[in-house]
Amino acid sequence: MFLQELKECGVPDLDHLESISLQKRFLYRAKLREDLRKRFRLEYLGHLRQNTKTIRRSHGVIVGEVVLVENKNLKRLCWPLGKITETFPGKDGIVRLAKVRTARGEILRPIQCLYSLEINAVSGDSLRQKVCRQTGTSAQAKKMDQTSRMTQPIQTTRRGRKVKAIQRLNL
Repeated sequence: MFLQELKECGVPDLDHLESISLQKRFLYRAKLREDLRKRFRLEYLGHLRQNTKTIRRSHGVIVGEVVLVENKNLKRLCWPLGKITETFPGKDGIVRLAKVRTARGEILRPIQCLYSLEINAVSGDSLRQKVCRQTGTSAQAKKMDQTSRMTQPIQTTRRGRKVKAIQRLNL
């Protein structure tokens, strides 16, 4: 037992072991991200493209709706998101054109180039109002906060200069 020579002496190099596990983890996360991206492209965007005609026929487009704006020069994954700000009906009364606000500005697009998402601005606004009601934020609370700032005594430095209170985020 003690007479046999040990084939390996010392301790394993922890830096080497950690780098191997980190590389494996990095490769796993990269593969997971690519798989998720492929699945999103195949399932969601493909389904979205197939069902847009039925969606348009059923409810049309609504001002405030969030849409994908088709761009022939870009892949579908890179199409910009936009919010419909105005619609323009044709002579027959059916909406044919929409003004869409994107991150780069406002553009006019035909309805055929817009792909509706299941999100609209109306639900987002109502959610904000619910949150404001729950937290108790109101105009009266803001006025009370402003009056409390005004009633604070004026601070001065040792040299007699007035110290201005810092207003962060103008709240």
